[in-house]
Amino acid sequence: MLSDFIGIFISNGDAPGENAGLLIGNGADGADGQNGGRGGLLFGNGGRGGDATFPGGAGGNGGSAGLFGNGGDGGAGYLSVTTGGTDAVGGVGGKGGNGGLLGGNGGDGGSGGYAGNDGNAKASAGAGGGGGNAGFFSGKAGRGGVGGRAEAVGAAAGGDGGRGGNAGAAGRGGEGGVGGSAQSHSTASGGDGGSGGDGGLLSGDGGLGGAGGSGVGTESHGIGGNGGDGGHGRGIGRGGAGGQGNFGQSRDATGFGGIGGDGGHAGVLGTGGGGGSGGVGKSDEALGAGGSGGNGGRGTSGGVGGAGGSGTSTSGNAAGGYGGAGGVGSLGPGGRGGDGGNGSSTTGNGYGSNGGNGGNGRPGGAGGPGGQGTTSNGNNGNDGADT
Repeated sequence: MLSDFIGIFISNGDAPGENAGLLIGNGADGADGQNGGRGGLLFGNGGRGGDATFPGGAGGNGGSAGLFGNGGDGGAGYLSVTTGGTDAVGGVGGKGGNGGLLGGNGGDGGSGGYAGNDGNAKASAGAGGGGGNAGFFSGKAGRGGVGGRAEAVGAAAGGDGGRGGNAGAAGRGGEGGVGGSAQSHSTASGGDGGSGGDGGLLSGDGGLGGAGGSGVGTESHGIGGNGGDGGHGRGIGRGGAGGQGNFGQSRDATGFGGIGGDGGHAGVLGTGGGGGSGGVGKSDEALGAGGSGGNGGRGTSGGVGGAGGSGTSTSGNAAGGYGGAGGVGSLGPGGRGGDGGNGSSTTGNGYGSNGGNGGNGRPGGAGGPGGQGTTSNGNNGNDGADT
């Protein structure tokens, strides 16, 4: 009797997904797609979310801690493989559990599930789960989960990466998850990278944005995924860098490079995050268009703009992506503009793109140089104004 009474307050979860005792203990891991159990209100870790085991099923969320303890990781979404005219939809990853309110690490987000179809239907992969938030006084924010991969004869779309978790009072925001790749005889679209989490309320940098996934289409467009935006600094801390856009490639149609993510803004003191570079656009017989670079974040000094991606083609035209603008500097220099992307074609026209404008600041940032082209070059970006 006494042991049963104590177990109400102090015990670990035993059955799948069972919560810990009210005060102290660890939550149990979840079973098939089940959420992990929560930790004790005073001390204890959350359980891991269960991986899905049925087609298209979502992963379970990680359990959260109480006052002190780590959040559980999210479970993985399950794959979905179909035939004929039935769409395939991969399961989403579970969210990471939050760390303890006073101290503890946030759990990582679960990965998204694969999607595949061998007919003319669509395949859409699952998104990665978001990372859990860190504890207020200590702990590491969780990373966003990776997006799932997609393959199909018809249209295919990779899953987006999950967002990184936020820091507490101090610390860096979690990194955004990488977007999933896509491959198809029709249009293939890579998943976008997840955004980085925000830095600590008092100090800490924003998390890095995740890179986009590649998109490779054969008879239709190949579209690279966009990079995720960098997380913001909230106290004394830099903005996180934006993620890179990935390449888009096609044989018969346009290849579009993904756009770079924007850099996060700094907090009270700090440099803005740099913009992510744009992805390469490739095509054999049509337009190859590079993705634009992301803009730099604002801060006491502005972040650098991301470079535009190159465009390449064999017999079609090609155009580079625009350079991203530099971020504004409130007390220091503005960010430099990103380089314009190059454009190169074997038998068609190749156009370099314009460089990004420099950010305003003390002094203003330099404009980025224009990209080189086999037919014409891009223009240099304008310098930022001195404020």
